[in-house]
Amino acid sequence: MNTGSETQMGIIPPLFCIKCGLEHRLPILIMTAITEQAIQDCMTQIRQKQEPHHSLEIQKYAQLRLMDFAPLLGEWGIDDPKNTPKAKPLPNVAQAFQAAELSAEQKSKLLNYLQQAAKQGSTTAMLYLAYAYAVGKFIAQNPTKAVECARIALKHQDYRAARLLGEMLAFAPALASDVLQNDVQIAAQNWVKTHPKLAQNAEQIPQLITQYLHNPIVAKFVAKQKLQQAKTMGSPIADQRIRGLSMIGVLSSSQPARQYQSIENWLENQLAAAHMPIESDDDMMILPEHMPLMVQEDDDVPVWHKAAIVGGFLLSGAMITLLIIRFLVK
Repeated sequence: MNTGSETQMGIIPPLFCIKCGLEHRLPILIMTAITEQAIQDCMTQIRQKQEPHHSLEIQKYAQLRLMDFAPLLGEWGIDDPKNTPKAKPLPNVAQAFQAAELSAEQKSKLLNYLQQAAKQGSTTAMLYLAYAYAVGKFIAQNPTKAVECARIALKHQDYRAARLLGEMLAFAPALASDVLQNDVQIAAQNWVKTHPKLAQNAEQIPQLITQYLHNPIVAKFVAKQKLQQAKTMGSPIADQRIRGLSMIGVLSSSQPARQYQSIENWLENQLAAAHMPIESDDDMMILPEHMPLMVQEDDDVPVWHKAAIVGGFLLSGAMITLLIIRFLVK
């Protein structure tokens, strides 16, 4: 697999400009070292069911390499008249991708052909380019470009692209920022304009957006949404995939809480909690409706449990005493 250069430029979620009334975004560039050793180490941790200690940038490279694309590649070789006419199979390309390795000249010809076919509107070519970028086959691995190619194919109404995005997000949740960032930023910016009171503390918003994009519950929810979109567009396999992935826990079988279903809900939930005054009394505190509660274990056994335990001991003692008396009388 090829990661290209040792260091790649990553873009964190753009920040809203406080001075300009939140009217535009400020892109902030960060340098993230993407090395083959780091990716391999992360892959080992994932295989061994360990918690990866690498950054999300490293994790998405590793997660994509570990993903099984075979079912997707198989579907791309089927000519489905119900799909867009731009989704015709490319049998020679499929055969080339089955090869373990190609010469430098063959790689160059293959990639040039795919790029030209994609420019001419072939969504199948776009999907093969997405796959090549996703895993680094015949080209430098680049998850961001993989998502871009799949999104272009989806704009051309190819249901296979919706399924590809859904499954990549399901098996590589670290890819969520690449899949969702543009849509989330636009939606958040519009929400801020219509909720000026809640958005008074603008410095919190970039952090809340990042938290939303990196939340695994959100990744599962959007992955399922993409597969449902593929089903709506006519995919004959999407519904089966949803059921299968839900059974093994890759997708959630139920709807998540409302706050995870959109960035608007997330911002409203988090910022409303911060702005809502807390009512207090001498003996109790009333939390506002939107205040997220921390899940914690019970510190003490409930009072009725204690009473039941004491009663049980007394009853047992009485029965034992009664048995002893009856034995002595005999």
